[in-house]
Amino acid sequence: MARSKKNKVLAAVITIGMGGAAFFYFNSPKKEIEVRHITPPRLEVANLGEKIICYRPMRRGPPVLDVNHVGKKYIANNYGHAESGVSLAPGAAEYVIELLQDEAGSELTEQSEITIVGAGIIGLLTALELVNKGYKNIKIIAEKFDGLSSHNAGGLISPLRLHDNCTKLQKILNKIGPEAYRFFVKVAKGQHPIIKAGVSFVPIYFETRQESGLEPFVGVVMEPAKDVILDFGNATKRQMVVYDDGIFVDSALLMQSLKTIFGWESYF
Repeated sequence: MARSKKNKVLAAVITIGMGGAAFFYFNSPKKEIEVRHITPPRLEVANLGEKIICYRPMRRGPPVLDVNHVGKKYIANNYGHAESGVSLAPGAAEYVIELLQDEAGSELTEQSEITIVGAGIIGLLTALELVNKGYKNIKIIAEKFDGLSSHNAGGLISPLRLHDNCTKLQKILNKIGPEAYRFFVKVAKGQHPIIKAGVSFVPIYFETRQESGLEPFVGVVMEPAKDVILDFGNATKRQMVVYDDGIFVDSALLMQSLKTIFGWESYF
């Protein structure tokens, strides 16, 4: 069967008898765009307003992911993720711990004293990764353990794109981001051995693929977006794109799971 790209016509060739052939031409069927029906929320005046639920610390510059040797101690830095803290946390924790293992070598043992400063999503997932790797002497210190910005930072998992002058770090983030996505997929599917709540799959809609910011994940950990028409049931229809394997993190639930699994209060 041959395809004419110019006219988008398919030519079917059927052999008849002694070498004869009959040609049948027909137009390629046009793929229909899926229509999805969505019921928009009905908001009353009481639902509208402004409320500050937390303050999120910000700093200029990209995330800091490195290890320094100061005296007899190793200081591993894993901070500055800004609005991508949840999206990067699992992958960043694994990356920094591997840096620490490489730097400390045989000096780092299962019984080494390890102190984590900060009990937000980064700190708790770093502690979890250390536990998974067999380290037993872990302590977390923080001003407080509840009501943090991490408890209010739920959102969609997406890549972090840096400025062009951060090429080296961007390559690292391009590995960390997908690893974090895979971590959350296990939780969403109920396949994580410890964490059982706080993560779910949701379809994510955008007007364009470029607007989504998710394209760096496509072909790596996510499926390509689909063209769809949203029917809102009120005579409004809009053509959009959807990523059906989007991941939403309810960080309050996730943080609670991290604090309570296996009696983790004893770590604090």
